[in-house]
Amino acid sequence: MFPESLIEIAEIIGKGAALQLANEFGGTEEYIPKTINKDHKISKCIGHDAAQILAAWAGGWRLEIPRALSVNNGIRNTEILQAVEDGQSKKSLARKYGITTRWVRKITNEVDADSDQGDLF
Repeated sequence: MFPESLIEIAEIIGKGAALQLANEFGGTEEYIPKTINKDHKISKCIGHDAAQILAAWAGGWRLEIPRALSVNNGIRNTEILQAVEDGQSKKSLARKYGITTRWVRKITNEVDADSDQGDLF
């Protein structure tokens, strides 16, 4: 589910920190200083310890931070499915997540279609 380049970053700083980095800076290129202080935007995003590890690995480089859309969409879709099951309206969920009501229906219909599929063998 993680993009390949994000997996590499996750191996260095951990999955949680990598996902936070992708959520905040995904799709951009960020200069990683060789030494990083607690007030740096990356330290504030992922925590100073993880930022120091990142700086030791990529310090002095411009690091292209990948987007984690598939991860975030998967989380969003799971939240939508749970909310629909709990009785929330598709219209309110569309507004909450900034997507169309049609898209919410598509998400819920895909799960319904998967559960209706019988085993072939």
